[in-house]
Amino acid sequence: MRAQFFVVISLAVAFTGSTGCGDDCAAGPGDAGQQGLSLTTSAGAFVYGRARSSPNNDCTPFQGRDPTSLTVDMIQVDPATETSLFLTLCIPEPDNLEDGSYALGFETSGESVLLIDVFGRSDDGDVFQLDSSAAGLDATIDVAGYCSDGSAPEGYAIALAGSVPVTSSAGAEIATFGGAAIAVEAQLTE
Repeated sequence: MRAQFFVVISLAVAFTGSTGCGDDCAAGPGDAGQQGLSLTTSAGAFVYGRARSSPNNDCTPFQGRDPTSLTVDMIQVDPATETSLFLTLCIPEPDNLEDGSYALGFETSGESVLLIDVFGRSDDGDVFQLDSSAAGLDATIDVAGYCSDGSAPEGYAIALAGSVPVTSSAGAEIATFGGAAIAVEAQLTE
């Protein structure tokens, strides 16, 4: 039996970089590091890092638009696991995003940034994952240093805050995300 619970994400955000994304856009993650998103549950602490963004077209743009969507993947880096466990976001219309704060949504929500998956595993084998069929997604993403539709080689920074419904092998609980903003490396595919 799988129990549903909510992950509460509350990241401290300390960005450097400009707002907006015009001709004078200051691309790059500022002071954000390669690791920083941490998750604490009754099973222990989890850290996500090595965030990468690439134009994979993994989510559908909205109503008649046809830009190539961006996928943002980061992996669980602590505790180390034998298999990669991801936190995945998708930006359906990267040409409509700029520095700022946005609501996260599930794939059918119409939000500017979508939460696709969250997976984690403790050293003891406790596993949790996103439950996109459940109510309770109330989260935001802050974006800084985002230029050239997310393809600037300098990358950009993101931070998350809010609650996300997940299921766990350990039962119902409230887990807490914390840490700092994380740098996202732009991976270009042509």
